[in-house]
Amino acid sequence: MQIAECGIKGARETSQNIAFGYSATQNFQMKNDLEIRTKKFELVVIDLVSKLRKNKVADVIGYQLLRSGTSIGANYREAGRTLSHDDFIHKIGICEKEATETEYWLSCWLKAAPSTQTLTNTFALKWANFLRF
Repeated sequence: MQIAECGIKGARETSQNIAFGYSATQNFQMKNDLEIRTKKFELVVIDLVSKLRKNKVADVIGYQLLRSGTSIGANYREAGRTLSHDDFIHKIGICEKEATETEYWLSCWLKAAPSTQTLTNTFALKWANFLRF
């Protein structure tokens, strides 16, 4: 399942829902839900990277995974505080790119360190839960 087709796309739909007449309460709940889930996801990424074995490959891939995985929530939070619709769309686009990059680095890790399959499978389940909207 592609990230762009799941949770992050849901964030883009949130901005469109405002135009379709959802109540302010419903808009707040949708926004708040994704903020909470991106924060939880950041913690999962941090936990995964902290459990990786320390070697040159893990350091490089782990750093990239940490950077992109934690950037999703930060950019989503910033998107919710923009002043214009165009800026909001731009920030959500950045979230989508970071989510795609996180997926890329995770797949690199799976190929580079198949011995950590159990740890990565646990992360993949949490990733799938994050993407559900």
